[in-house]
Amino acid sequence: MQIQYEHLDYQKQAIDSIVDLFQGEITHHQDDFSLSDKDNVRVIANELSLSKDDIFNNLKNIQTQNQLSLSDKLDNLYFSVEMETGTGKTFVYLNTIFELYQRYGWRKFIIVVPSVAIREGVLQTLNSTKAYFKDEFNSPIYHYGEYSGQKTNALKHFATSTHIEILVMNIQSFEKESNIINQQRENGVLMELIQATNPIIIIDEPQNISSDKRKNAIENLNPLFAVGYSATHKEIINKVYSLNPVQAFEKNLVKQIVVNSVVSQDKNNAFIELKEVINKGGLKAKILIDVNENKELKRKVVTVTTNDKNHDLYKLSKQNPNYQGFMVTGIDLENKIVRFSNGIEIACGVNLDYLKDDMMKQQIHATIKTHLQREKQLNPLGIKVLSLFFY
Repeated sequence: MQIQYEHLDYQKQAIDSIVDLFQGEITHHQDDFSLSDKDNVRVIANELSLSKDDIFNNLKNIQTQNQLSLSDKLDNLYFSVEMETGTGKTFVYLNTIFELYQRYGWRKFIIVVPSVAIREGVLQTLNSTKAYFKDEFNSPIYHYGEYSGQKTNALKHFATSTHIEILVMNIQSFEKESNIINQQRENGVLMELIQATNPIIIIDEPQNISSDKRKNAIENLNPLFAVGYSATHKEIINKVYSLNPVQAFEKNLVKQIVVNSVVSQDKNNAFIELKEVINKGGLKAKILIDVNENKELKRKVVTVTTNDKNHDLYKLSKQNPNYQGFMVTGIDLENKIVRFSNGIEIACGVNLDYLKDDMMKQQIHATIKTHLQREKQLNPLGIKVLSLFFY
């Protein structure tokens, strides 16, 4: 049985929003050059001749068309696409790959994923869409696969192939200097083969690849440009398309949105751990908190009392905003408990991170129960139930 794919307007808009960023770029034919290494490997690379100013003008035009905030400047060629879960994000960026090839002749693409589960989902979609892309794009020749440190020959094929190449890579496989791809080997450094191709980078769920170390690892791939696709971006840079939960609901892409939240007193995500309560010259407590030190947070033990001088964690943390409203109102020596003005109390051996874990357990339990109830009710009607956790 072959899966039938529909042409959906919102997906086409998301695809065009990326492809049109390079309006005015010439179509590149089979260009190759020599990579200076021991074997003089000939590499087929992506090329971009369009100026950054032209790309910036295209970006602002697309943002205006899509009713998005305009970027102030274009520091780097990184773009964000916001798509609600369940609306075909993977299908959209795979279509975008073929459109970029058809329009501009670009051949080398890397899909960076944060986990094995997402990698397997991407590979499964590539498997199931073969017939669709063959019919839709006039039988293009393309290869795809996952990168493995045990199959390094795949990188040489990726670099030298004259056809469309799609490489799916876990961020963990190239983010460290100790990774095989970054090591000096008999035939040179494998990463240099990728860098020479100027690959177009697709980042699936970039909020999981947001540390400086991982950003640097992406930059080290020497991308022509990069696009991050997610429903829950941690950092949005040069947004070109948005399909958020409300818009998805308004377009009738999801039938109903139900939010189930757990009421938590911990509104500030503050870390607090009570180390001990003592009675020496009055009741005192030693608490571990995050203190501002030279523009960095460092976890330190501070001594608190109930008097005006040492009762405010905001002051003791050197104005860490997470501790606003945390003023000590009571210290219980017998039960080893400290109480704060916002109603939170903490006992020895327990920290607020522990309380968050307990809260999440409750959320997971409630979500599973509700999910099964709704599946029983809605599956007979042909309605798929999707449950999400946002943290």
